[in-house]
Amino acid sequence: MENMGKMVKDSVEASIVGKTVEDRAINYDAFFDHLDPYYKNGGVESVCRKLFDMINIEPKFVQESNPEFKEMRQKLHTEGGIVIANHPMPPLDVFSVIQSMALSEEEKAEGKTERTDCKILVPDEYVEVYRKHFGSENWVSTEELKTLSGFRDILEHINSGGLFIIFPTGLHEETEKKIQFQDGFASILKRIDKEKMVYSFSVDYNDIETIRKEHPALLLGVFAEARTAFGEAGNLNDRRPKEFFKVDENYSTASQWQETIAAHDKDDVNEALTDLYLSKFVKNDENEAKK
Repeated sequence: MENMGKMVKDSVEASIVGKTVEDRAINYDAFFDHLDPYYKNGGVESVCRKLFDMINIEPKFVQESNPEFKEMRQKLHTEGGIVIANHPMPPLDVFSVIQSMALSEEEKAEGKTERTDCKILVPDEYVEVYRKHFGSENWVSTEELKTLSGFRDILEHINSGGLFIIFPTGLHEETEKKIQFQDGFASILKRIDKEKMVYSFSVDYNDIETIRKEHPALLLGVFAEARTAFGEAGNLNDRRPKEFFKVDENYSTASQWQETIAAHDKDDVNEALTDLYLSKFVKNDENEAKK
């Protein structure tokens, strides 16, 4: 019976998001078509609000109750560096990070309509979809980063005060159900100034797994339920109560991470950086479950 349930669940996933990354990119493209008007009227910030309202699931930023939260979050507007996050449920985790980096009231007062200082790394198969719907300047493909010129562009971007958003687990976390940093993050870390910021987000793994189990139509995306929601109601509020997934966040400097790199052999660096992220920057009880 358990195997039969898994087969049904897997079938639902495949029909919703596609069996391959390429199929998923096509479905992302079709789904994002619905969000285009919100991007045109209010940028990515408006897209985030509409997306989470539509599926009736929202990120809950747990550090907001911290007295130092406002000062820490402000650093995302005043310091250059790397922003990292785990990646258990794209695109929800992607948009939760983007939402946290929305324009400040001061920036809006200056007439800004978009964060032009942020670049976001996405898989090759998805990059053109994101560029098509949400602006072409902010999205960097993994293949571009692998080229010498692309890598140098990102280093220059960071060193000149820009932010680079990267999901170090790649798509492996989604498929393998554990946090394990992949190549790329360490290569950048080694080559930026030690005082540069590394701002870490952690999407609560247990919350995401609960959403996966209770709402299999949202697995790996938000397609099936969300597509039917673009009718008269325009959201899923009448279908179920609002749900939340917790997002923690912490500030650090590159020096803390660079010390870890220096203390380990090349083959052990990714695992060491993963352990650092889990032990010092992910403040919840699920760390052991995530390894």
